[in-house]
Amino acid sequence: MLRTVHLLSDLSDSDLSALMRVLRGRIFKKNEFVLHKGDTRSDLLFLISGKLQVIDYTGQGREVVLHTLHAGDYFGELSVIDGKSRSASVSASQQSAVIFLAKEQALKLFYSNPSVAKRLLERFAYTIRQASVRQMLLNTSSAHARVYLMLLQLLDRQKDTQEISNLPTQQELANMVNTSRETVSRSLQILVQKGIIGKDKRRITMIDRAALESLIMKS
Repeated sequence: MLRTVHLLSDLSDSDLSALMRVLRGRIFKKNEFVLHKGDTRSDLLFLISGKLQVIDYTGQGREVVLHTLHAGDYFGELSVIDGKSRSASVSASQQSAVIFLAKEQALKLFYSNPSVAKRLLERFAYTIRQASVRQMLLNTSSAHARVYLMLLQLLDRQKDTQEISNLPTQQELANMVNTSRETVSRSLQILVQKGIIGKDKRRITMIDRAALESLIMKS
C-alpha cells in the first residue's frame, strides 16, 4: 500500500521495510477530523484509502473546502519542514485509512532519499503555481467562471489525460468556489450543452479546452 503513495513510489524494498517499522496508522470515520488548523503536531501523513477534505474558514466562520485528497496523497509536509502549526484542517469525507510518520523520521526520509526530495520540490512548485490560479479564482466575480476555473485546475492536476476522474460532488465544488450547488449544476449543464465537456457520473472529459478558456474570459 505504501507504493501507492506518490512520494514513496521510487523507494527500494529495503527502504520501505525500514520505513514501515516507524509508521503508525489509524482509521477515521466519515466527518471525523484528521487534523485541526492550529494543531502543533508535525507528523507527515499518507492517505492509504478513502477521501479527505482540506478545509479552512472565512472571517465569518464559513467552511471553505480548499481541495480534496485521494488515496496515494500525502499531506502535512509544511509543518514537518518549518515546525509551525497546521495551516488548515483536514476531515474525512468517507471512512479513510491514514498513516502517520513522526517529524524526525520524515525529515530523515527527505534528506536521505533524492527521489523523495525531488518529488517534494515538484509538489512545492505545483502548489505555488496553483496558488496564483486560486487567487485569480477567488477574485472572479462570476460564479460560473469560478466553477469553470476550478474544473481547469482539477484537470491540470491529472497526468497525461483530459479526464477528471473522482470528480468532487457538486456540493464539494460549490464549497471550493464559494457558490451554491445549484450554480455548479447549472454551470456543468451549460458546458455539456455547448459540447465543451462530456460528463459521466463522477467523471468529466474535456472536449474543447480552448472554448472553455474563452467562456471564462467572457464571463
